[in-house]
Amino acid sequence: MKLRRMELFGFKSFMERTRLRFDDGMTGIVGPNGCGKSNLVDAIRWVMGEQSVRMLRGKNMEDVIFAGSESKPPMGMAEVALTFENDGHNVPPEYAQYSEITVSRRLFRSGESEYSINKTACRLLDVQELFMGTGVGTRAYSIIGQGQIGLLVSLKPQDRRVVIEEAAGVSKYRARRKVAERKMELTRQNLLRVNDVVTEIGRNLDALQRQARKAARYLKLKEQVREVELRSATHRFLELSVVRRHLSQKQQALADQGAALQSRIASREASIEERRLVLMEEERGLSEMQERLLSADNQIRLHEQNMEFLNREIQAAGSRSQESANEIETLHARIGQIEREAEQAERELAEVEAQASGAELRLRERAEQQSQQESRVREIETTLEGVRARQLQLGTETGELRSRQTALEQRLIDRETRLGQLEGEAAALEKYLGDLAGQRTDARRDLSERKQLHLNLTERRAAEENSLADLRSQLAQTEARAMALREEISDKRSRLSSLQQIMRDFEGCQNGVRQVMMKAREQSQQDRVVGLVADVLQAPPRYETAVQAVLGDRLQGVVVRSQEAGLAAIDYLKAESQGRSSFIPLSLRDPVYEVSAETVHGPGVIGPMRTLMAFEPQYEGVVRYLLGDVVVVEDLSSALAVWRSNGHKATLVTLDGEVLEPEGVLTGGSLEGPGAHLLAHKRQIRELSDALQDLEAQHALVQAAMGQMKAQLSSAHSALDSLRQNSHEEEIRIVDREKDLHHLDAEISRQEERLGGLRREKLEQETQRDRCREERSELLRQQETLSQEQARLDEELRELRERLERERAELARLSQECLDLKVRAAAGQERLQSSRRRREAMQATRAEIQERLSRLRQEVNQDNLQVTRSRSQIEESRQEIATLLNRKECDQKELALRRQRYEELLASIGADELLQKNERRELDEGRSLLGEIGLRLQESELALSHLVEDVRRAHRTELGECVSRFHLMPPPDEEALARAAKLRSAMERMGDVNPGAVEEYERLKQRHEFLSTQSRDLQDSLEKLETVIQKINRASRKRFREAFDAINLKFQEIFPRLFNGGRAHLALEEVQDVLEAGVDIVAQPPGKKLQNIELLSGGEKALTAVSLLFSIFLVKPTPFCLLDEVDAPLDEVNIDRVNAMIREMSKTSQFIIITHNKRTMETVDRLYGVTMEEPGVSTMIAVQLKDIDTPKAEQAA
Repeated sequence: MKLRRMELFGFKSFMERTRLRFDDGMTGIVGPNGCGKSNLVDAIRWVMGEQSVRMLRGKNMEDVIFAGSESKPPMGMAEVALTFENDGHNVPPEYAQYSEITVSRRLFRSGESEYSINKTACRLLDVQELFMGTGVGTRAYSIIGQGQIGLLVSLKPQDRRVVIEEAAGVSKYRARRKVAERKMELTRQNLLRVNDVVTEIGRNLDALQRQARKAARYLKLKEQVREVELRSATHRFLELSVVRRHLSQKQQALADQGAALQSRIASREASIEERRLVLMEEERGLSEMQERLLSADNQIRLHEQNMEFLNREIQAAGSRSQESANEIETLHARIGQIEREAEQAERELAEVEAQASGAELRLRERAEQQSQQESRVREIETTLEGVRARQLQLGTETGELRSRQTALEQRLIDRETRLGQLEGEAAALEKYLGDLAGQRTDARRDLSERKQLHLNLTERRAAEENSLADLRSQLAQTEARAMALREEISDKRSRLSSLQQIMRDFEGCQNGVRQVMMKAREQSQQDRVVGLVADVLQAPPRYETAVQAVLGDRLQGVVVRSQEAGLAAIDYLKAESQGRSSFIPLSLRDPVYEVSAETVHGPGVIGPMRTLMAFEPQYEGVVRYLLGDVVVVEDLSSALAVWRSNGHKATLVTLDGEVLEPEGVLTGGSLEGPGAHLLAHKRQIRELSDALQDLEAQHALVQAAMGQMKAQLSSAHSALDSLRQNSHEEEIRIVDREKDLHHLDAEISRQEERLGGLRREKLEQETQRDRCREERSELLRQQETLSQEQARLDEELRELRERLERERAELARLSQECLDLKVRAAAGQERLQSSRRRREAMQATRAEIQERLSRLRQEVNQDNLQVTRSRSQIEESRQEIATLLNRKECDQKELALRRQRYEELLASIGADELLQKNERRELDEGRSLLGEIGLRLQESELALSHLVEDVRRAHRTELGECVSRFHLMPPPDEEALARAAKLRSAMERMGDVNPGAVEEYERLKQRHEFLSTQSRDLQDSLEKLETVIQKINRASRKRFREAFDAINLKFQEIFPRLFNGGRAHLALEEVQDVLEAGVDIVAQPPGKKLQNIELLSGGEKALTAVSLLFSIFLVKPTPFCLLDEVDAPLDEVNIDRVNAMIREMSKTSQFIIITHNKRTMETVDRLYGVTMEEPGVSTMIAVQLKDIDTPKAEQAA
């Protein structure tokens, strides 16, 4: 299977539906920190069934659902789907026919989760089994999360072996073995329970067979009594049926009479309702007439008000017309005045324009003179600036010379100072070389001492390892003892549970006993029912057979608090037909005869049985009743001797179960009654409880011993680790001392070389000092030449400044004249503009007056038109008022007629309602009589129902089915009833009878056969499961060993290739079973001694883990591999080596790499960029690098 597509929707930061396609080769995923790259790793883990929220970097599973952003609301669902191409490798048979396999998972915010394969709902187990053994999975080596690459080295050996198992395909076998072991343990428990139940059922079958024969005789008598009672009930049933039929007919007649009366009432009610509808129509007509009259009055008042309003409008329009005429005359006078002012303004405007033209001509002449003067001034300023620049340059050169001179003086001082320092350093260095020689001698002596100490630590470590091996052997023996105790505790606990379950279910007891005890337990009647006789007595094992023989079925007797409780229990058994039982109250009369140790004695006599039993004082009366006259003897011959001498009053029972009654009746043989198992079970429960306490105490002691051994083992481990650590530290110190000695040799050589360098530097400093003195003489000569040129430039600069002052004074005079002319020209322009604005204002005012005159004339015309229209409306209102008054008079006459019809109809309805009331009273009386008859009918039906129910409960049959048999027979006479009473008395004399014994015997027999078959099947299943586990273990060992050896060989090849030297290998811990052995990594990078793997640097750990990972891939390639920033701890050289290895392996497996490294980005075939254009929402950008690189390669060629 190869990963081809991945689709995300609502998963973490991927809010929108995002699709990624993965081809063969290497795929890179890049992007800034926090943009959601690692969310892709979490998505793949999640869809493969990851259940650990910590591995998904969250607090609860809902954290994988998009939680919203500043502009996006949260989503209610997260979904991820992975699509694999079926290439025929590592594909389960049930999916072999599919070309693609799509695994998807959904999670809703409500907590519901869904898995599916090819859009078919499935279980989490189905998804896990699909990937099991392929190297792909939530915890497999094909997915390395961010920061996890180094953990592969830091894992415990037992945890590291899981990675090797996954590569070997052993994980699938391990999972199957666990399932088989769970099934085997469950099968053992079931087998124990089944065997216990089969044993108990076998003991009870014979007793139930005898009870079944007795129950058959009882049922025959019961059938004869049933025949008489059913015939009597049938004739009573026929009598009640006749009474019910008579009452039903009478009830029907009254119902018909009431229906006819009800029909008349309904017909009259309909007539009244029709007339009421007509009455409502009349009321509505009267209301409409009144509303019409009221509307006419309102319209008349409205027209009158309108006429008053129009008269006021006519008066207002006349006033407005007079005001408009007056304003028109005033406006005509204003227009004449404005025309005269406009002529005066035109004359003033012509004068101002002539003055402005003269001022403009004079201004242009002065401006030309000013421009020529400015040119002369600029020429002088340019020359002046040139002189100043040269003067500045001379100052700069002079400053540079002075700076050089100062620097040269400083250099001379430095050379002198350095010469002094060199002499001092040479002297100090010679002294330092002497000290180094002494340190080298001390280091050689210390190194020799360290080597001797390391040898002593090595010998002590060997002794501690031998002691540790002895402790491990003792711990293994103690653990085996603890395991044996746990198994024995489990067996006894299972046996105890089975016995307690049997006692709780009262198996083997008579049906009546079981039903009474179950009901007492369900209804919490411990205050009424104490328990069975077997619960009260505690017989020693020696006397159990004697107690069973003498009591027999009385062991199943129920002990109750009082006789009333016994009566209630008997009533329950009768009502439910659940059999019979004996009930013994706590308060009993004293027995007629009771033996004591003095009254019965002789050879072979053990003593009165009640004195040999254990019981609570409150049950003494019950024990005296049951065992008061019973004496236990050794054997039957002793019993006969006692019987002949004790006056025939005591019941004698031997230890083997023979009973000699006072009358001389002997009872003996095999004992297989239900009482035997009750006493034995009670005893076994007590013994098992005591044994469990002892075993648990022993187990606790063994556990404590194991704890002490483990503590000693831990202490020994700590001591050994301490010795190893000390030895390792001494090795490091020896290496350090060797390094120090090497450094001292190197330091002495370096310091001697430095001393020669100091002497050479001293000669060079003296040469440079002489050269500096010559340069100082040359600088003094150059400074003299620059001083002379500076004096000449100062004189030339003074002359240019005087000439510039004169020219600037002339320029200022011309500028002032130009300014005065500009002011006068500006004042003339202002007067010109003012005259023009005044003329324009007059023209605008005249236009506004003309427009106002036009509006006033329009308003006068509109007022005249409004007056004419208002007078016309007044005339129309007068005519409308006259019409409304005529209509009002006609409506008043029609209203009087309608009111008369309404009163007549109302009187007719009142008369019919009175007649309806009388008929309703008659109907109520009929209904009352009908109710009385219905009550009598209900009583007869209730009596009939009780009769049917009594027959159903007493005889388990339906009375209606018996009518066809007994309706032609006469009722039973007194003789038949007396015979039935005698039969019932005979049934009572039979004693306790279990009516369900026949069915129970058949049921128990079938169950015995069924459970025996189940026991054999369970035993076969257990043997098959053990065989399967052995096969799984053999296959697992073989596959693990082959995979380990292959991976170890590859690891020894890959490690020196990635480290460019060094060596490494894998080692199994020394244990008996290779399936339990941990995997250790032994690594020695180039240039270093073999050391603890934890002492490697972070980069070395990461590169070691990558070496192991690549070794596994070369042995067991997976469909794809996902690496999240595994190159982060590596430098560029190691990254290039790792990328080269990945490129080689990408020919057989897909590689998906999340990285920030540019070298890795250059290696991949395609890139996916993860960005967050919107905060909190991740998006994808794809780039196919292979398509880009191909044209470049062709162009280069």
